[in-house]
Amino acid sequence: MTPGDAAARTDRVWHRALGWRPASELPGDVAAHVALEFHGLVMNGGVLNAVEDREDAHLASVVAAYRWLRLAGVADLVDEVRRAVAEGRTEVPAQAEALEVDADRRHDEHLPDDSALEAALHRRVVNSPEAFS
Repeated sequence: MTPGDAAARTDRVWHRALGWRPASELPGDVAAHVALEFHGLVMNGGVLNAVEDREDAHLASVVAAYRWLRLAGVADLVDEVRRAVAEGRTEVPAQAEALEVDADRRHDEHLPDDSALEAALHRRVVNSPEAFS
């Protein structure tokens, strides 16, 4: 696959992943869809809000998607925030605010914008093309 072909394929995968469901059941399509959906929630309302609005089963798929994309730092962060919410650490407003600020800061260190997520997706498209439709 030439660099131009890989870039074009990444672009197609990205745009298909923005749909209502994954483009296929292949692991790359599923991971791209789940990660992009969650990333959009984070960009609109922050990590804590995105986690609070999702059930554990969905958050497990988010963590798995970020791990599949080799974004372990983001996966770990989502899992940590999920546990904090489950443990009730957001019931005290000052604790919730501190968690929210810290989670957003840490998320921005790993994924400051869409291009960082796109780069991770591109690496997987190049290295695991069979994982995408």
